[in-house]
Amino acid sequence: NRPEKKNAMGPAAWKEIIPLFDEIQNDDDILAVIMAGEGKDFCAGIDLIGMGGEVPSLKTWDFSAGGTMKLFKAIFPLQDTMSCIERCSKPVICAMHGFCIGAGLDMASACDIRLASSDTKISLREAAVAIVADVGSLQRVPHIIGQGLTRELAYTAKFIDAQRAKEIHLVNEVFADKEALLAGAKAMALEIAANS
Repeated sequence: NRPEKKNAMGPAAWKEIIPLFDEIQNDDDILAVIMAGEGKDFCAGIDLIGMGGEVPSLKTWDFSAGGTMKLFKAIFPLQDTMSCIERCSKPVICAMHGFCIGAGLDMASACDIRLASSDTKISLREAAVAIVADVGSLQRVPHIIGQGLTRELAYTAKFIDAQRAKEIHLVNEVFADKEALLAGAKAMALEIAANS
């Protein structure tokens, strides 16, 4: 919920998702979950500047052997943030609109179902900023769209639109706009919740 930053994931996002999903998991009244972003975008990825205190290599851009080791150790808690979504026993629907970049795609790929509005632009962006997608996309996306398409997205860091995402089965359905997307996600959640 940082629309002024295109919902880029700063320290609070990486820390708050885990206890939030613990609550969801333990609340028997919750039968399905919708993940969406406030404002114009789903998520513009990791907040590189904001995360400098948590992951010093991002701040100093130190990719020496020592810097890389520090980065390696700092990545595990970030991976846990995405994995807690995947581990949730409640069906999780991702409602993407606007930008879904880097960590946004990590998050989306951890969800059970992905829906998009027609303005969605998706990128496995890490190669463009000289880092590796190391919090889940490279492990999860191939199971959704296959190895070849995943490698194309990872190596090129190009943007694909919602229609292309549907063609390659990254998203299940494309809606006209954010309002229709959220209504469609809610209808699907209610349909899921009606089952035993």
